Amino acid sequence: MTHFRSVYSGFAPKLVIAIDVGTTYSGASYAILIPDEVPRIYDVADLRLASMMVGNPPLVDLPPGRTVTDVFGEFLKYMYDCVQAHIINTQVDGQELWSSLNGTAHFVLSHTNGWRFYQQGEMRKAAIRGGLVPATPEGHERVEFVTEGEASFHWCVDKGSASAALEVGANIVVADLGGGTIDVSSFLVQTPGPLRLSELKAPECEYIRNAPAVTHAANRNPCAGLRRFNDIAMLRE
Repeated sequence: MTHFRSVYSGFAPKLVIAIDVGTTYSGASYAILIPDEVPRIYDVADLRLASMMVGNPPLVDLPPGRTVTDVFGEFLKYMYDCVQAHIINTQVDGQELWSSLNGTAHFVLSHTNGWRFYQQGEMRKAAIRGGLVPATPEGHERVEFVTEGEASFHWCVDKGSASAALEVGANIVVADLGGGTIDVSSFLVQTPGPLRLSELKAPECEYIRNAPAVTHAANRNPCAGLRRFNDIAMLRE
């Protein structure tokens, strides 16, 4: 399989942690960036986390004095702790590695296509309340965001599912059919290696409450509304 990751060009090792808090499932992964080496991504598989709907309005009543941002911060802290345990228990000299890198770790938080600056601001507050980063300008800069659509496309590329479509000028649509949202993104491939993309249009998001109904509709007519694009990279649940 062709690798689309470039070597890390930084001057010092860096820890990057990615966290996705989903409606049905949640996940975390991390990469330890070593100068002049191609990054390797590690999945944190042992996440016993019951997810929640964090949209507007929430599906459950919160305890008095608690906000969605507070609860989201606790979710992030739990997943951060799971990443810490994974690094310490599986990496060579894991405790020393964690102690040397966690204080400057960068975080990539994914969110649905429909979220913008306000929601990102609340997610950053949650990261601070969860103890991932300090409430300083430097801490704010260590939290970045990626839409579900863009994250899904890079997952397809990493697993080789979209390799055949990665040609200069190709139009690619990615539909992420999740338990609470449907996220649709479209990209134009500028160069396949190193991979450079541009968005064809603003990403779209639809909120749903009944995932089985979505599956039924997709089975009846999976490509309706997508025929105007040249390529479909992947449809996945």
